[in-house]
Amino acid sequence: DEVSTAIAELNTRLGLSGKPLQAMAKQMLNLARITETDINAVIRTSTRLFGDWDVAVEDQAQTLDYLFKVSQSTGVGIDKLSDMASMNLFTRTIALTSSQSKP
Repeated sequence: DEVSTAIAELNTRLGLSGKPLQAMAKQMLNLARITETDINAVIRTSTRLFGDWDVAVEDQAQTLDYLFKVSQSTGVGIDKLSDMASMNLFTRTIALTSSQSKP
């Protein structure tokens, strides 16, 4: 069932437990339902984004809200936005590393 999957995945990926885990699971389940996105994709991409962008635990709920707003205003799905943000960080890191290694 989606609820137990969300709780298990978020506990593993974010290390949350107790009320913070329940709140994040509820928010992600609602986000997946509202955006008609697979909960596994929402969890996978958003937790990767949290890690890639060093989003503090206390800022993760607000970050999800922001992703939802951007998704609604652009028509781009939450999972795609998270992937794009992570890829942008990867691209910038490659460019920076490349420019630093030039003589």
